[in-house]
Amino acid sequence: MIRLAGLAVLLTACRTSGPSPTGETPSRTTPPDGASTPLPVATATPAGTPTALLPPTPTPAPALDPEDFPLSGTAYVLPLTIQHTTPTSATLLFELDAPSAGVLVYGPAEGGPATLSAVDLPPAETRHQITLEGLAPGTTYRAAVGLSEGEGLYTQPAFMGQPWGTVQFRTLPEEPPLRIGVIGDSGFGQPVTFELAEEMARHDLDFVLHTGDLVYRAFENASPVEAYALKWYLPFATLLRRMPVYPVVGNHDIEAASTWEGAPFYYYAFPPFPDPDFPPSAFEGRNQWYAFAWNDIQFLMLDTQTFFGEAGRAEQDAWLAERLADRRFAHTIPVFHVPPYSSGPHGATDSLPVRLVWGPLFEAVDVPLVLSGHDHDYERLLVNGITYVVSGGGSATIYEMETLLEESQAAAQRAHFVLLEIAADRIVLSAIAPDGEVFDQAVIPLEAATSD
Repeated sequence: MIRLAGLAVLLTACRTSGPSPTGETPSRTTPPDGASTPLPVATATPAGTPTALLPPTPTPAPALDPEDFPLSGTAYVLPLTIQHTTPTSATLLFELDAPSAGVLVYGPAEGGPATLSAVDLPPAETRHQITLEGLAPGTTYRAAVGLSEGEGLYTQPAFMGQPWGTVQFRTLPEEPPLRIGVIGDSGFGQPVTFELAEEMARHDLDFVLHTGDLVYRAFENASPVEAYALKWYLPFATLLRRMPVYPVVGNHDIEAASTWEGAPFYYYAFPPFPDPDFPPSAFEGRNQWYAFAWNDIQFLMLDTQTFFGEAGRAEQDAWLAERLADRRFAHTIPVFHVPPYSSGPHGATDSLPVRLVWGPLFEAVDVPLVLSGHDHDYERLLVNGITYVVSGGGSATIYEMETLLEESQAAAQRAHFVLLEIAADRIVLSAIAPDGEVFDQAVIPLEAATSD
């Protein structure tokens, strides 16, 4: 351990193919077995439990080479990640393997020590969800966790025996463009997934949307905690340290092998978060479906497993109807796992109930774009004025496609992610391979909002 003259040192410490040998084959979805920057304020919250507003505490200048900052004997169960951002707030989440006193220290990335603030961690808690408020739009901030060892001594938690270090994130811009990455079906922990995450990080994204199946074959690992560490947190670390990655539930995310404390580990890793535009949408205390927004666009993160036996079908349908009727938003982009239309192996089976039930709802409100995964390939389709994108190429386990549907505009059997660049009047969509090759591109117009 090293005695610090201040905590600002935390912020500079550790800044940080071919077919799969697993033999994974397509399977049907099954029922679940700077000084001018305003100083922020923060709410420290053990996940799901509101606490009093804590004022920020400026930290003094560092007096230590960050390379010397030691690891703690306390480790992360869930590493420090950015769960949600708005133009003026950010929600961070992490969990320790033992209760520990300490701080979350944070401030503008370009600011000096005088701009840094600290939030005390409740010492009896291991799980922490902290919302930083009063941030400046389109501004980059950094944050790190320091665990108190007494008498001004601080250490950093390790993750999988290595430093996780500082996270650096940008609040959402108030004006276009907004840049979003889309990826899905990544959960094998394969090298190509690391490559895709690195390539995505080069595109100056504001956040990422994940179309489900975060972790496959959890039974291969000692526990769901280990499975998520090896197949989610490590492959996506370069993104998770820099921006929110918003997932939806996939069929493999709720398999029996992923059960943790009586429920899928997915729901433990991704609890509900506060958002100023929406009331809590948690069903039975979990983030099974949820929404967030940017300007006049709302993103609806849905659970297609309710079509295949998972609880909450009626409740989600009621919530979806309410969201689609919300006149605050000119455009809606739904994101979910099972695609309504696909030329892949699931298109003739699993897609049917989603298409029949949700398709007419989307058409009735002129949804411009729908994002899904499930089939391990890339496809862009145009159906009744809506662009449907299947983005399930987050690994090297790619499916053979069958006869292309008449509505298909482009298709590829390759690992990829999708880049969305959202302007006031259009979305520019690009499908990108791990080496940066753009192999499909399209422009989706956004009609101007009309008043009644």
